[in-house]
Amino acid sequence: MGTFLLKGLKNTLPAFEKQRLIFEELEKTIPSNLAHVWEEAVLAWDADKSRPNPYKEPECTNTTANMRLELAQEEAEEAARGVIALHEMSASVFLSAGMELEEQQHVLRLRAAKAHPTSVEKASLQVKRNTLQHRIQMWRTVQQLYMPASLTMPDVEPSSTQSSSSTRTTEKAENTKLWLPSELPEALRRAGCSAGLAGKEMRLRTAQADDALHQIRRQLRLRLAWVHEKKIHIDGPGQGAMTRSHATLKRVNEKLQRFVAKYRRARAALVILAPGGSWEAQLRVLADEDVRSPTKDEEGLGKDKRELSWIWRVQVQDARDIPGENPASEEEVHESMRAEWVQCRAKVRRWREERDTLLEEMRRTVTTLLARSETWAARVDSRPSAALDIQRGLNAYALRQAAVYSGLANAFYKLWAPKVHAFGLSVAWPAALASAASPSDAAAPTASQITPGSGDQSVGIVETAVRGDRTRSDSESESGSDSDSDSDDSISGLCSDPYDSE
Repeated sequence: MGTFLLKGLKNTLPAFEKQRLIFEELEKTIPSNLAHVWEEAVLAWDADKSRPNPYKEPECTNTTANMRLELAQEEAEEAARGVIALHEMSASVFLSAGMELEEQQHVLRLRAAKAHPTSVEKASLQVKRNTLQHRIQMWRTVQQLYMPASLTMPDVEPSSTQSSSSTRTTEKAENTKLWLPSELPEALRRAGCSAGLAGKEMRLRTAQADDALHQIRRQLRLRLAWVHEKKIHIDGPGQGAMTRSHATLKRVNEKLQRFVAKYRRARAALVILAPGGSWEAQLRVLADEDVRSPTKDEEGLGKDKRELSWIWRVQVQDARDIPGENPASEEEVHESMRAEWVQCRAKVRRWREERDTLLEEMRRTVTTLLARSETWAARVDSRPSAALDIQRGLNAYALRQAAVYSGLANAFYKLWAPKVHAFGLSVAWPAALASAASPSDAAAPTASQITPGSGDQSVGIVETAVRGDRTRSDSESESGSDSDSDSDDSISGLCSDPYDSE
């Protein structure tokens, strides 16, 4: 009992501190008035589950499609002011097409890496390579207008020689370098690209990273839901259902890894285009261990013991990044953080409750042990009508039980009190323990004077009590009893309450 509760407290305090720091980090990004509104929503949902669930994560709005729309609107305004585009394909469309080609190359590399492909799969792969190569060549013609510096890079030829040289190239389409602005050296990016092209790619990459992060969270939730569904409805003797289930889960994991790679490509481009920018606070380095579910994961680790990954607690957007004609309100801007905030709040409250419960269990344990010690001490001389030898045995048993319980209370207090004080916590220990002297100064054990001692001293206390009881009984007896029965040996073997026979 003593080491069990102490170990629980030692495990609880670091977990509580970790979750508290995470919550404080997240709370700094949330206005206090919104936090109050969300807390009221949690209380309302706790009282009535038909109310909107504050723990449900809203959909992300800062997607790549929205950023493309915003850039298209800006380019339309530039055209209205007389700024003529270099090609019928605008700069933002050109960059978006290049980023799509980049994604197609990644997918094709994954397909090509498959071990032992069949003839049909090889033929399909070659067709996709030819199609992708043609798209890259068409995109190159526009690239020469917006990025003349790309002509100086390897594998890039003028459009007039592309048709004749395409048959001589041996490089696979998925390995062809596209040379987007983020892939050029800084000097060429400044001098050899159209004005504002790098800035537009930076904005598109930011939206791409946000969108990929949203898709990562979505795939993680989908994978978790599918694993739970499989455990409940699919696991069993049916091999066909199990095979289809594993195939579905494999596809989900493949999509998840695609979005992880997409986020890392977007962030790598941002590091080159805008190093040290404000985006680094939101779009952090994505390690493999960060890609995990916000709740109970597949390995069965409880949600209260897991540290929330940064992908669930970063501030995704602010008012300047919200697309659309009407400016977004402060509540709409921070709405994407509501689910993470209320979940972190719940974790902190649960760990604080666990800490307080353990401290209260410690207090109640020693209080109960002292109460039982007092109860046994009060039973001394409670059978005056019994024979003298029976009285001695009953008194010795009662005093022995009182000493055992008080010894346990004192041992637990000595084990817990220094640790609790070292942790900076406080417990309302019983006054009999908080002001008790050392066990060697114990007084005669009575209902109000039993001094807590260790369990090892129980035998000595019992022997002293038995000798005192004999002296008192001999002085009260007219004839003086010479009974020298070995009462200690008989008392030490008692395991039931002798007072129950009364």
